[in-house]
Amino acid sequence: MYHIMIHDSIGSGRGHRFEGSCNDQRCRTTDARETCEAVPRRTVMTESDAADITHLRRCVELAREAVETGNRPFGSVLVSGAGEILKEDHNRTGSGDPTAHPELALARWAALNLSKAERAAATIYTSGEHCPMCAAAHGWCGIGRAVFATSTPQLIAWLEEFGAPPLPYKPVTMRELLPHVEIVGPFEAFAAEIKAMHERVHRR
Repeated sequence: MYHIMIHDSIGSGRGHRFEGSCNDQRCRTTDARETCEAVPRRTVMTESDAADITHLRRCVELAREAVETGNRPFGSVLVSGAGEILKEDHNRTGSGDPTAHPELALARWAALNLSKAERAAATIYTSGEHCPMCAAAHGWCGIGRAVFATSTPQLIAWLEEFGAPPLPYKPVTMRELLPHVEIVGPFEAFAAEIKAMHERVHRR
């Protein structure tokens, strides 16, 4: 069980997170170092918040499985509007395919197996914020919600700290790319664990 401080969401009744995270819909910066203005906080944990934490914990487990099998530390879970786990996957770029991201795989599966209404009610949970490729797939497939444990700005900072190569694209956050999608994250309680996995993979 985690101790949490949850932000009131802006424009959504479900966008809550741990203290120190940002889900303010007014935050639209391209500077990965910037943070949004302070928003009101409350300490009431809803049923939706508890479900988010549970699914993110599974994403972290999948990310660990990815590292153990020679891939990068990303894991994702697709959950229906009714809370049913529909599909899960982890990063498979160790195969030699740099596009083998779990968020992309789940979006494609949703497009082929769910109705438009079912996709709109669904959520993709992931250990790390979608890259632009995966975020675009999320948008094209009409998936209603995204929840991530750690953010792109966090990953950028960690890669720099580890002396690893930078991301091979201009970083764009999901909130910038998909302003119409409900997006929740990051959750600070997962940061240290996920950072350690990235350090294992990237530290020179």
